Amino acid sequence: MNHIQKTYLTKLARGYNRYRKEERTDFHGLRDFYSLIQSACTGLVFANNLEDFRNNQRALMNSIERNFGGEDTKVPLRYFCEELKMED
Repeated sequence: MNHIQKTYLTKLARGYNRYRKEERTDFHGLRDFYSLIQSACTGLVFANNLEDFRNNQRALMNSIERNFGGEDTKVPLRYFCEELKMED
C-alpha cells in the first residue's frame, strides 16, 4: 500500500469515526463502511499519484452516497468531505 492509499483510507476511517460518534446513529454500520473501503480501494489501485486519484473523486463521492444513503445522505457525506477536504 502506498502513501496515497494510506492517506485516503485513513481519512475515510476518520470521517466514519466522527460520523458514528457525533451522530450516534446505528443506521449505518460497518458493512456500509466496508463497502465504501472496497470501492475506494478499487479507485486507489489504479491511481499512480495524487492527481490520478483526485480525478476519481466523483466516483468516491458516488460510493459514499451509495453506501451511506437512505436517511439523509448529506449528513454522513459532510463528515467524509471534511476529512477529504472535498466539497459536497
